[in-house]
Amino acid sequence: MSDEEGGHDERWIVSYADFITLLFATFAALYAISITDEEKAKAFERSVNDALNASWSDKVVFKPIQSNPVFSDNAPAGAPQRTFIVAEERCIETAEDAEEKERQAYQISEEMEEITENESLTEDITVEQRGEDVVISLLSAGLFPSAQAGLQTEGSDMIATLAAGLAEYKDIEVRIEGHTDNRPLLPGSRYRDNWELSSARATTVVNELVAKHGFDPQKLIVAGLGEHRPVADNETAEGRAMNRRIDIVIQQPRAPTEELKAGDEVETELR
Repeated sequence: MSDEEGGHDERWIVSYADFITLLFATFAALYAISITDEEKAKAFERSVNDALNASWSDKVVFKPIQSNPVFSDNAPAGAPQRTFIVAEERCIETAEDAEEKERQAYQISEEMEEITENESLTEDITVEQRGEDVVISLLSAGLFPSAQAGLQTEGSDMIATLAAGLAEYKDIEVRIEGHTDNRPLLPGSRYRDNWELSSARATTVVNELVAKHGFDPQKLIVAGLGEHRPVADNETAEGRAMNRRIDIVIQQPRAPTEELKAGDEVETELR
């Protein structure tokens, strides 16, 4: 009788072994889940960077959550926590913002092309959309006398026509670029080289926009690029004429993206 009771008492070993086995399986499953989440995070990071690499110089880095704030006893109400969802939402907003800017650039380019056609200026002015920017190129032959930076009457009229079309866009920034061909200036010229000539011409256009058309100086940029950004072959007279130009680059304000730089943490409040 005592032998039968002793055998019965040892049955707890089987239950204990089952418990240990289940406990081991639970921890193994949790470990596997954590690895899967990390792999998913890396895959998500790669997909976001691939999608946005064309417009961002800095890659987006998503850090895996170290602990679950929902079940943390030490996390006070409203404490900031890193999450994937906030970073994802900000990326989507930035992409939508870029698309909206491209639509705005398209609208500006269409309106400026219509203006140049209506004013019969298509031989002297070309309009091109480049992503979020619009580039309006004016041939220098219609703006300035040879090797000089003072506007001719015809050039002043062209600037006035373009300024009237751009007046409705209050948030744009305007970069005025002066360009020349690669031929050196003649001895006795007022300007030392093509750098100075291109800078002086760009400055003349900026002064015209500010003094006569009320443009905000804080939203204007002057750049003299000399002969170093040709758009045509300088070996031909036609090519040199195309290279002597003023580019009016319409730029839309860039949204701040500091929170999306590599290595930064994205925070939100736990409610």
